[in-house]
Amino acid sequence: KPQVQGSCPEVPQLVVEYDAHSTYDIRPATPLDHPQIAALLQRLDLMAEDVDYSEFTPPVLVAVTDEGIVGVCSALLGRPMAYIVELAVSPAYRRKGVATSLIYSMETLLRLMGCKAWCAHVQEDRPLNTYLKEWPGAYEASVGKGWVRVL
Repeated sequence: KPQVQGSCPEVPQLVVEYDAHSTYDIRPATPLDHPQIAALLQRLDLMAEDVDYSEFTPPVLVAVTDEGIVGVCSALLGRPMAYIVELAVSPAYRRKGVATSLIYSMETLLRLMGCKAWCAHVQEDRPLNTYLKEWPGAYEASVGKGWVRVL
């Protein structure tokens, strides 16, 4: 099974096991990935106006193919609860397990870093909102906006 390659000093070592037929790898982002992450978020219209997206704070995981970065999941570390800031997947790679792999991998990292749960706030019309409704163990913390999952 594929293993995560690359590292970031602030993030514990992570080994991701997933379907051998996957066409992507999940790994911690490095500073060299930041421009591609920003470009993905911009293509998906997920960037806030007037915010400099040239630098990301770990933990950040990326899904990588031969084409480059096709998915990203970033979190703000907090104990007992972390906050999922971004979960984005290129449209060509949706419904292929990329978001699921990113979330499960992020959950592994968050557990290693001492987190007991994570939360996310999403706009009601975003695909992530629908995705979290189906996520095992996740529950809606506020109508249409907040989601919590105990790790």
